[in-house]
Amino acid sequence: MKTRVVNHSLMDQVYPLLRDLIIKGELKPGYRIIEMDVAKKFGVSQGPVREALSQLQKEGFVIRHRNKGTFVSNLSRQDTRDIYELREVIEEFALSKPYRCCGIT
Repeated sequence: MKTRVVNHSLMDQVYPLLRDLIIKGELKPGYRIIEMDVAKKFGVSQGPVREALSQLQKEGFVIRHRNKGTFVSNLSRQDTRDIYELREVIEEFALSKPYRCCGIT
């Protein structure tokens, strides 16, 4: 019997939601993302939002300007297609691997 314990941090929950909003174009390039507003929308504190935005910045989805805020990067249609294609390959690969944790296979 396989049992999976899923323990996602709040950042792990906020990050994909924001990333998908950007990829789908619901947050347009140049849109200013305000941590407090996102925190209220998702019912979390600003800490997980800040962490998620840091991860999104590392991946090029947002740009942070000191004393000005965080803004959605300008992703082209090709960038968006490339992201979805890469996700498809990675997710298929991940699903093809057996789950291993704590010696359980």
